[in-house]
Amino acid sequence: MFDNRFKLHKYDEASINSVVLNVNQLEYFTYLELPHDIAKFLSLYCVQEFNTPKGPIELDYSNKITRECLRPWLKIETSIFNTECGFHMYKFQFVDTRTTDVVSLYFAYNLQNSNPDKTSYIYMKGRNAEGFNPFEDGDGAGSASNTSDNSDSDSDDSKNDSSSCCCCGKCKYCSK
Repeated sequence: MFDNRFKLHKYDEASINSVVLNVNQLEYFTYLELPHDIAKFLSLYCVQEFNTPKGPIELDYSNKITRECLRPWLKIETSIFNTECGFHMYKFQFVDTRTTDVVSLYFAYNLQNSNPDKTSYIYMKGRNAEGFNPFEDGDGAGSASNTSDNSDSDSDDSKNDSSSCCCCGKCKYCSK
């Protein structure tokens, strides 16, 4: 099961503590934990998407964020968050009810998808137990394995011998 509980952090700790999420695994609700030592004194008054190219964007969270009985958790409808792939940071501003000071806490995440055709990891897709790679044509021309450094090859015949490798059918170094 996907864990949908995260912590809010100070600004200087938010990027370090950012989480990696998959867009296909987002739950309907996300829970953000407040610092326990001051949680019961915090009252939320502003939420912003913080790192946009046009500057911070204030979000309407009126029916999307709830907190029950001053518990140290915010229950958030995940639809409030940006679901485009990439890095996102949100600023949650609270008023400390004891002092009327503003307390800003942050939540950051990197959102990925499961579409390897549009990521830099395309070279990892498509290999199966028989060594078939759908990105290679019959000759192996234009494939990632053929574009590697050929300076230490002993013979072109050994690289094209499909019996030499169970993974790619072209490599003389892999064997089972």
